[in-house]
Formats: sequence, C-alpha cells, structure tokens
Amino acid sequence: MFTLVEMKDAIPVPASELDKPRPVAVGNQIEQKYCNRVLLDVGLCISLYELTEIGDGLIYQSDSAVHIRVRFTLLVFRPFIGEVLVGTIYKSTPHGLWLSVGFFNDIFIPPHFMLDGSEWDADQRLWVWKSQHGDAALDPELGSQVRFRVTNSVFRHVERPSKAPPAAAAAVAAAAVPGAEKTAAAMEGVDGEEEEEPQPVFQVMASIKDDGLGLVAGGNDIGVLTLRVIASTQLLRRLREIAKEFPELVRRVVDRSNKGIVGGNQQGHLVFHTSEE
Repeated sequence: MFTLVEMKDAIPVPASELDKPRPVAVGNQIEQKYCNRVLLDVGLCISLYELTEIGDGLIYQSDSAVHIRVRFTLLVFRPFIGEVLVGTIYKSTPHGLWLSVGFFNDIFIPPHFMLDGSEWDADQRLWVWKSQHGDAALDPELGSQVRFRVTNSVFRHVERPSKAPPAAAAAVAAAAVPGAEKTAAAMEGVDGEEEEEPQPVFQVMASIKDDGLGLVAGGNDIGVLTLRVIASTQLLRRLREIAKEFPELVRRVVDRSNKGIVGGNQQGHLVFHTSEE
C-alpha cells in the first residue's frame, strides 16, 4: 500500500526559518510542498521519510529565501495491482461504489467488478446485493467495511476551471439588460443543471467480485464470507450441522454444489452469513 520514492529538488527556505537547524527548516518546507499532494505517475505523498543529502544554499537577486538542493525520500500511497485492502463505503452512485481508507477517498468499484447479483436501487439510491438469502444494502451511512482487491491505478491531467463568472456575463449583468441574469447563468453552466463532479487526479480502481471479497463481518454489521471449496458430500453435510449447532455464529451454510464433480469430490461454494450481537 505504501512505498518509498527518492526525490531531488531545490527547496526554498524563507528568511523566517533560517534560525532553525537546517534539516528541520528544509524538512518543514518539503512537507509543506509535497504532503497531501499527488505526484503524477507516482502516487499520493503522505510524509517525509528521510533527508538523504543537503547541499549548499543559494540566494537569488530580489529573493530573501535560501534555495537548497536536497535529496530526500517520501512515503507515498500507491497500492500495487492485486493487493487486498479493507475500506469503508464512502459514496454510492449509479456509476459505481466509492470506498475510503480514511485519508484517501478515491477508490472506485465499477458495476462489473461488484458481487454477482448487485443492482442499483433508484428509489434508495444505493447498490443492493441480492441473493437467495436476502438483500444487503451497501449503504454509506452504515459505515460498512468492504474487503477489495486493487485492479489498477489511474492518473489524470486535471485542469481546475475558474469559479469566477466570465467577463462577458458580468458585463451583461452590470448593464441590466432584460434576460441578463438568465444569460449569465447559462454562461456559468448553472442554468438549472447539475455540474459534473471533477475527476480525481489519482484514482484507485478495485474489485469485490472474487472469493473472500465483499462485506467484512465485525461489530454489529452483518458480514458475508464466500469460500470456494472442493470437498466431499460428507464434509458439506457436517458444515451444515455445525451451522445448526452454533446459529449465533454462522447463520447459513449454503451448498452450491451443482457446478459439477471434480475428481470424485463435489465442487461448489459455501456462503457464511455471520453476525455479532
């Protein structure tokens, strides 16, 4: 999930920081410049890890800051492809599900990477996983945890548009021409239409479709654990007996063994619905 990246840069240290030890002053400026920033094709910078080399300082004309060439290492968030992590449901939209890991909210699960049977409920505006055992709403307000697998990391060149009104619209509004307010609103793109949300600069694509992924059991939430097994019929029967003996731990054990027989053993899925009161 985290990686170390070596960097080199000319760091300007303002005159107000020159009374501090050089490593401290340089480190403060590096963290101010890089922390919580996305470096294209690198990742999200978390913090300064170490200072490797501090060079001499240079003072330029009409600039009171001292520019120091530095080699340093940054702690960067960029999960590798195939890594399995746990996040919290952050937002639900018709385009997919957004997860958060606390400091990073741009983890996206498209519909084709969700659990089989997941459908968008337009009335509740939620994704609902429908199965023969009941429906499970993927509701952001519940704070449910989801185990997911990283499939890709996407970096974008994003240009942030100015929030200021166009000069032409301001001039028309100032002239009080009939219909000026409607013209200005149309030019600003707020004529009763919802503006599209800006695309994140750094986005992690994820999947919850594989075995062992999906809702995580814990606390008072109902969790789902799916296991694919190749087991004998006797073992599957014994697991169902265990579920009956301990209903407070295992709600259901479902034998989806109509997939065929492999090597004389039954192949199928066991779905454990667990809850803690």
